[in-house]
Amino acid sequence: MSKYIQEAIKKKREFLIKRLDQLGISRGAIEKLTLTELEELYASKKESRV
Repeated sequence: MSKYIQEAIKKKREFLIKRLDQLGISRGAIEKLTLTELEELYASKKESRV
């Protein structure tokens, strides 16, 4: 995997973890999730806030 893709994935994970942490989800729990799981969790939390 290219360094560019790895860096993009890392930044996306960091963003999702930060946002989920702000929404009150335990940081320890969310750091163990895959990128796909983080995206799904963020989408579900974002929908529930609307």
